[in-house]
This record gives sequence, C-alpha cells and structure tokens, in this order.
Amino acid sequence: MKDRVLFVTFLDPFQSGGGPQATRAFMDATIEIFGRNKVDIMACEGIAIPKDYQDINFIFVPQRPKWLAYLLFPFGILGRFAKPLAKCVNGKNSVYDYCIINGCMEAGHCFKNAKSSKVKKIVIHHNMEVKFNMDNKTILTLKGRWPYTLRQAEKNAYKYADYNLFLTQQDLSEMEGTYGNTNAKNRLIGTFDYKDADIIRPDKSEKHFHLVASGTMGHNQTKHGVLDFYNRYYPIAKRMKPELKILLTGRNPSKEISDLENATQYSIRVVPNPKDIMAEVQMGCVYLCPTDIGSGLKLRAMDGLKCGLPILVHEVSARGYDFFYDKPYYRIYHDEKTFEKGLKDILYFLEVTPNPAQIINHDYYQFFGFAKGVERFKAALE
Repeated sequence: MKDRVLFVTFLDPFQSGGGPQATRAFMDATIEIFGRNKVDIMACEGIAIPKDYQDINFIFVPQRPKWLAYLLFPFGILGRFAKPLAKCVNGKNSVYDYCIINGCMEAGHCFKNAKSSKVKKIVIHHNMEVKFNMDNKTILTLKGRWPYTLRQAEKNAYKYADYNLFLTQQDLSEMEGTYGNTNAKNRLIGTFDYKDADIIRPDKSEKHFHLVASGTMGHNQTKHGVLDFYNRYYPIAKRMKPELKILLTGRNPSKEISDLENATQYSIRVVPNPKDIMAEVQMGCVYLCPTDIGSGLKLRAMDGLKCGLPILVHEVSARGYDFFYDKPYYRIYHDEKTFEKGLKDILYFLEVTPNPAQIINHDYYQFFGFAKGVERFKAALE
C-alpha cells in the first residue's frame, strides 16, 4: 500500500500494560503495511519516543485545561484531539488517505463531522466502551452513573466510520445489535504482539504456585474478578488441592486484594508491581483469568499462554480467544461446576502431556505473533 496514513493513539504506546501494548501492536502493523515514510502518528504531548521510532513523524497534542474539558464534555468532545483531528481529516485538502483512530471515544465526534471527507475513516474498537467504562466506574460515565455522552460517541464512531475493526467477535455482534446497521465494513482482527515484543520461551524452573493471575490489580474489573474467585471458587480449588498456593501479581493492588494474604493465611500471595511480570507468571502451574465484568479482550490471558501455562478462564475473559477453545489446556468456566471440571481437565492434561509448556507456547505464536496479526490487519483493510 502506498497511501498516506494518520494513526491516532490516546495512550502512550511505549508504556507497559495491556492497553498501551495493544496500541503499539496496531501502530507497528500500520507502519509495516503502509511504510515508515507514509505514516504520521498523532499522540499526547510528553511521551518519550524510543530510538527505533524517531524517524516517524509524530504530531503531539498538548493537554487541555481542566475547565475546558468539563465544558466540552456534554457536547461529546471527550478529549484533547477534537480540533487537531478536524484539521487533519475534515478539510478538503487533507493530505491523508486513511485515518486510523485507536479507540472510539474521540472518533465519534471527529467522524460525524467528517461525513463528506474523502479520507477513509477507520476505528479500532478495543471493547464496548460504554460497558467497559460503566463496569470500571470511570469519569467518562461519571463514576458509572451517566453513560449518555459516551454512548453517543461510541454510536457515532460506529455509524460514521468506513471500517470498524474489533478485537472480539462478541463485541462486533454486540455493537451491531446495539446500534443497528451501518454502511461501514465491520471486521474482526483480534489482537497480537507488537513488533519487537520479547520472544518468551518457557523455562524449566521450579513451580511455586498452583495458580497464578496477573493484571492491573487496582482496576475495578480486576478486583471484582479476583474477589468473585475468592468467594465462589477458591474453596473448590482448596478442596481439590489442600496445599493450594496462588500468586496474584500486577500493578497497584487494591486493599481488598492485598488483604487476601492474611485472610487465607498466605495460601494466596500478592506480589505488587513486579519488575518482570513474565518471570512471576512462570512460577505458576496454571494461569487463572477470573475477570468477570467489562468488555473487550482480556490481554492478560496472553501472558499465560506465552509462558506456556494452561488457562482456566471465566467466560467473560475468554472472549477473543476462539482459536484456543478446542485446546485441551484451555478451559472456560461460568459457575462452580464448570470451574471444578475445568481445573480437573487441566491438571489431567499436565499429568499426561510431555512438554505441555512448549505446545502452548508454540500455539500462542501461531495466533498472537506479530506477523500473524499483520496478516489479519491487512486483510481487514482490503
């Protein structure tokens, strides 16, 4: 492809964490498909650009005064990018052939006001924004009390885009069911590693924990899932494995999660803000993904697969992992009965399978590797 592209990111793609790393993957794929000299990146002012990206043209958008953000919020202008995007996309003399916006919140306002633009308008939906932000009680829904403005932004992004790209089939179907027909092309692309992500090969070090879960432990959806596991499923796992040891690791654990150490007499251990989260994950035998609210693809299950661990996952967190549904090391639960059966199946798989970690790790890269992701991304745009 030889067209000029504006890629817009509201997150810092060079930070750690699921959202930034998924953003970096889509940014890298855009550069790979169109060429380094054909892509401009619009991003927040103040991010540090790594050496490998300093030949890319970045358009930096400064922070807005808080008073202006509050003033514009009721009008559906949910961020700082509205005016810079309008200049790049809406004008008849735009230099861009494609505008790829990584997230729908500001795409809605921009695309609605660019209906007559010749620029091909593409939005990457990481989740159902209204559901995600309601469940996580973010400021965009006034702490889960008022989703109207965000719902209008999401609807406009979906209706006025030329391409809607989704990470999960469930979000694609739900978007169609919620907002109806659109002239846009709706495509499923999933997610994948960014270009220079470390290649993880499972080590053979001693396992210290039966179950391990990772993620941002301060997020409401993570806290909700961990506490749901503790209240409903922990007694089952403890009965099956009286010597049960569980590791919870990630950024900024909430007090409720930290308190689980004492509540379980350290059967559950919490490791906050690890320097190397992959090293922590590989200390477990089975990866647990208990998140049971929110929307989109839960990227942390990728950590478990990449490290060669079998996955025991709540049905909400299983979305987007369709490739693994039939694998003997991937089990989905939604209640106590399916949790117990899933854990039994996985323990049996580990018992009878030679080199299970290598099998799981290989399958991971067959689907989530960067080259595979670029293929899906390019096919969606064609």
